[in-house]
Amino acid sequence: DTIRTLGELVSNLREPFLFVVVGEVKAGKSSLLNALFGRELCRVDVLPATDKIYVFKHADEERTVPVSPQLSECYRALPFLKNFNIVDTPGHSDFGGEVERVLGMVDSVLLLVDAYEGPMPQTRFVTSKAFEQGLNPIVVHGGGPQIGALLEKLNIQSEFVEGMRVTDAQTMD
Repeated sequence: DTIRTLGELVSNLREPFLFVVVGEVKAGKSSLLNALFGRELCRVDVLPATDKIYVFKHADEERTVPVSPQLSECYRALPFLKNFNIVDTPGHSDFGGEVERVLGMVDSVLLLVDAYEGPMPQTRFVTSKAFEQGLNPIVVHGGGPQIGALLEKLNIQSEFVEGMRVTDAQTMD
């Protein structure tokens, strides 16, 4: 039994790390992934733009393979994807059951929460399911416009590097 477990662990080390990005509709999941990818692979719009679950994997030839009506595998020639496979989810208010199933297959969860509104009931539910799976979600806050308005009201100047807000000690206070 121990030998089999060690064999499984060693084979898993060769597999790319798989994480899922979850959050409410319009929390900024696609924007975050586009920043990680270094180009726009996930459609961003003022209305919800992700209509299914997408699994991003590395391949030399770019292609998208529909697996089911709710799932597609997207192969992209990005060096980043050699070490990481990423699951992009629609807002889980519409796809809670699908997102919950994905949690059983991933190594980690990146949970986007609107910084202004905080976690919504569905976010709390998905987070509890992640904990039940033994996952410890990494929390990322979204809500740039609201944060910008609050900082402006507090007379704190925002600094941006390549379009991303720098969060310094003064801003955290």
